[in-house]
Amino acid sequence: MPSKEKFMKLYEPAHKRLCNYVQALVHNREEARDIISETTLIAFEKFETIIDSEKFIYYLFGIARNLFLKKLKEDKRSSASLFDTNYSNESAEGKVWKYELTRILNLLNPEDRNRLVLFEIAGFSYKEIAAITGESEQKVKASLYQTRQYLKSFAEKENHQLTKMKKA
Repeated sequence: MPSKEKFMKLYEPAHKRLCNYVQALVHNREEARDIISETTLIAFEKFETIIDSEKFIYYLFGIARNLFLKKLKEDKRSSASLFDTNYSNESAEGKVWKYELTRILNLLNPEDRNRLVLFEIAGFSYKEIAAITGESEQKVKASLYQTRQYLKSFAEKENHQLTKMKKA
């Protein structure tokens, strides 16, 4: 049985980042809670197998990433269950912002979305993302660059369409 105190000492500093990361990926509070709970349980159950406690956070986020990708593959209905935009407790501005963020992130494939969220929301470095995803640091850098270019191009097109609509 793993030492609860030792586990919590490593888990507590990562908890908020983990929550932000998962919530940015799925945009559904219930689904996010499920993924966070399952991630925590798996990490706790396999805690004794972690040799290097310095890499615990990578292990933790790797579990969450894999669970997210697994849920995407299992969800045959539609992405609506993972990307619920019903934010009943939010202000109107907050609802619009979250709706737009969800819409834009859904344009990306799951791996690109995952890398972007790890970098921009969870605050991991290229090297840390490479450790979490099992990819090379160069692939992470290149992918993030391409994703940013795609989003920039998308934003420019949206802005151009809005400008045309205002003139009409």
